[in-house]
Amino acid sequence: MRRFAVELLLLSFLVCLIYCKEICPFSKFQPSCAADEVIFITKAFVGRQRTTSCSYVGSEGECWTDIAKKINGLCGGKSNCTIDVPNHDLQKWSGCENGFTYLEAQYECVGVRVASKQACDSHSYIILKSESGYISSSIAQSIGVGTVNCPWHIRRPPGQTIALTAIIFNITEGCHRLFDVHDMETGKEETVTACNTSYRYNERIGNFSNRIKIVMNVKFNNPREHHEFVVYYQVTGCLDPHPINANMKVTRRGNEATITCKLTGVSWKIFCRDRKWTSHHAANCSLTIQRSSSVTWGEVTLPYAAWIVVILGIAVAVSCTIVIAGLFCLKNQQRRSETNYSPVDNETVRNNKMPNNLGTLTTAAPSINACRPPEKFIYECAMTLQH
Repeated sequence: MRRFAVELLLLSFLVCLIYCKEICPFSKFQPSCAADEVIFITKAFVGRQRTTSCSYVGSEGECWTDIAKKINGLCGGKSNCTIDVPNHDLQKWSGCENGFTYLEAQYECVGVRVASKQACDSHSYIILKSESGYISSSIAQSIGVGTVNCPWHIRRPPGQTIALTAIIFNITEGCHRLFDVHDMETGKEETVTACNTSYRYNERIGNFSNRIKIVMNVKFNNPREHHEFVVYYQVTGCLDPHPINANMKVTRRGNEATITCKLTGVSWKIFCRDRKWTSHHAANCSLTIQRSSSVTWGEVTLPYAAWIVVILGIAVAVSCTIVIAGLFCLKNQQRRSETNYSPVDNETVRNNKMPNNLGTLTTAAPSINACRPPEKFIYECAMTLQH
């Protein structure tokens, strides 16, 4: 966006004769911009430098009138413009009884969206993906981009909206249809018209969905009925929020959304501000396990290290018990395999009694006799019976 300031000084005919070489060259106001830019008049004043009966008298007796809107009506929305100075309109707008002596103006060159005619020939529409910008009726008039044969399509991700504002510069002789807006998501259609105005004014059209089509109403057969205007589009709102894991549920209502954790039922709200989602809540519904330095079993809580020592101690004790029990059973098995029986009759053995050397029976200790070698046991028994 480029800015320029121009000051044109006009004096009476008598003064012009004296200072003609210096003053007379400033007889035209000719703002000019590039082919992909249009003129926006930001400031324009006309008046006198002597105190007279005017619409405004400054502290130093200056007489001036703000005519920015009216100059916009003559030059706004175009790439170049020429205003003869002086002229009847400026004289009328000055409000000074004795005419005016200067015109001071400031303007900007505002870039507009442009596409080549070849792009329109190969496609039925032109897509705009930027977040904001201007589209101009003068571009539509010159190369046909933005007309019914090659309309503008503005597309954004779901969740965002598109706000439109019409900047209208000059409409004469009744009302005129400027452009149409078709909302491709909702099916809504809106026609923008303007009536009788000789100066610039802004008209807010409204908000639409994330996909719209704009068609400029241009009359190529009658350029005199062409009216300068610019449509400014601005993307608003936030993209639709999406769950970051399977445990999260998101419900959106306008610029507010509710996030709910499915397992715990915890929920909180997030808000769309400056095209970003914000929230004071930091939860994310993640299924993380909280780390702890201790473990609880029943009513006993001990550190990890203590539990490891206890478990190892129990394991060692159980292992030792198993080993000792195994050795004891093995020893008993060996003793049973070495056991031998006496040749005494079964009845005597059943009564645990054996004859002594006196011919009487005495109670024997089976455990002692059973452990003696069999040959020695038989010999001793034979010797006893001989007596």
